[in-house]
Amino acid sequence: MDPSSPDLSTSPPVSDSSCASRTPAEHSAKQQNMMKYAYLLDRDAAAPEPRFHYANLEKRQGFAHNSVILATIKEHWFSSTHALGIKYSEQFSPIREVTLALLFTTVEYCLDQWATGLWDKSLTFANKVYHEKYKQHLRHIQDWGDLDRASTRVIRQRLYDRARRASGAPPEAQPPSGLSEASRDRLRSELAALAAGGASEEADG
Repeated sequence: MDPSSPDLSTSPPVSDSSCASRTPAEHSAKQQNMMKYAYLLDRDAAAPEPRFHYANLEKRQGFAHNSVILATIKEHWFSSTHALGIKYSEQFSPIREVTLALLFTTVEYCLDQWATGLWDKSLTFANKVYHEKYKQHLRHIQDWGDLDRASTRVIRQRLYDRARRASGAPPEAQPPSGLSEASRDRLRSELAALAAGGASEEADG
């Protein structure tokens, strides 16, 4: 398995938590899991910037677009037409930055269970450990949002819309929309031309 292109859609191959009497194949699988873990969380960097949420893990392109992010959103909040994301749509439309930070923290917790290369089911989602990780993820998400507030809001809205469609719920009712800026500019010019034409006719008369 190439650690430069790990597949998040599958669980790491080793599920035995015992460390005794390992075969060479088991030892190799454990090492590969540890390499994958370090790669996804950027553990070798002085200031780690986890890559697990990117659509393109190697190039770090597609912030928050890895399929695991939308899958987790759907699983936790949009599993049915009566799920929390539908019932309390005002809290999820668009997906909020704090919600993304919680998701990122949850994924990191799942990855931490494989830090040793073997699944550690005893690891707990302890606030004293993961609150700091949550704040770090939130900082990265806010920095991303600050790059272009309008564009990142559209991206977060699309995450909500896709999760809502997957739940089977109908689209949200949209409030009446006003004229677009292009229409406003065109009509403004038209009104100015009509007013000027009327003034000219009065002068000629």
